[in-house]
Amino acid sequence: MRFLYGSRYREATEQALTNFLKKDKNHRVEQDDLKKTVYSYPKLKPVASYREPTDYPDLTPKYTKGYFPSKYERC
Repeated sequence: MRFLYGSRYREATEQALTNFLKKDKNHRVEQDDLKKTVYSYPKLKPVASYREPTDYPDLTPKYTKGYFPSKYERC
């Protein structure tokens, strides 16, 4: 194959492609290793003794404009 921009362009292109393929291969190996690690552990299961709270604290006033803590304090 003939390159329009000369041998330097060809060498640079080949080098860039080689570097990309090395990085891609390393990335795939790391991905596969991570998959093996993740699938080697058992899945999480819900705790039998857990109960949903009956009353959640109201957090919304703290994030509204013009919030004054003394207004929302419980006595």
